[in-house]
This record gives sequence, structure tokens and C-alpha cells, in this order.
Amino acid sequence: MFRKEKPVVLVAGAGPVGQFAALSLARRSIPVQIVDDEWRPAGHSYALALHPASIGLLDEAGVREEMLSEAVRIDRIAFYDGKKREAEVNLSKLDSSFPFVAVLRQDRLERLLEEALEKAGVEVHWSHRLA
Repeated sequence: MFRKEKPVVLVAGAGPVGQFAALSLARRSIPVQIVDDEWRPAGHSYALALHPASIGLLDEAGVREEMLSEAVRIDRIAFYDGKKREAEVNLSKLDSSFPFVAVLRQDRLERLLEEALEKAGVEVHWSHRLA
């Protein structure tokens, strides 16, 4: 007879994708550790546009509400050639639970995910390099 053991997962990188992966595993009671070779979270921020599927994943991870309270919601995107408006995409007509794009600073999303990880009992191990 084979023993069934829960896997232990090491996530390398504490950016938004690594933190989300670790949080998803933790919420499924899968033991996880997360490491990053930086000494702290990013000190700068990139603009981060979250499309409807990503917003749905953040909803499943339990951070959608707080993320959206800080994000800029984009319902329409217009395309211009010089001053002439050529086209528009109306995102609110998408067949989705979240028919819009949410724009948030990457460092703020990382902070929200790290807070959710802490609540799930998962610490980000900064200054740790996978070799």
C-alpha cells in the first residue's frame, strides 16, 4: 500500500505571480514556502493592468475586494491616430463576471498578496536565493 503525503512546494520569486501561486496553494492546505533573493519587496512600481480572468483569480484568492478599492477601473479603451479617434473597445460588454480592466500599482498588489499570505500562515523569506 502506498502512503499518501501532501506535497511540499517551494515557490521561487515573490512577485505577483509567485505570491499568488503560494497563496493559492496555502488556501488548498498544501504546505508551501516562498523565497525571493531580494532583501525586500520591490521599492518601485510598474503599472499593472489586471484583465477580467486575473480579477477572477484574485477573487478566488480572497483579495479582489481590497484590490478593487485601490485600483482604477477601466471600462473603455479608445485608439487614436493623432487627434482622430479611430476605434473604441467597450469592456463593459464583455461576457464576464468582471467586465473591465483594473489598474493598480504592482507594489500595492504585492503588499495585498503578502498580507493575505501572512493571514494564511505563509511568510515570504526575503534574501533567500534558490540554488
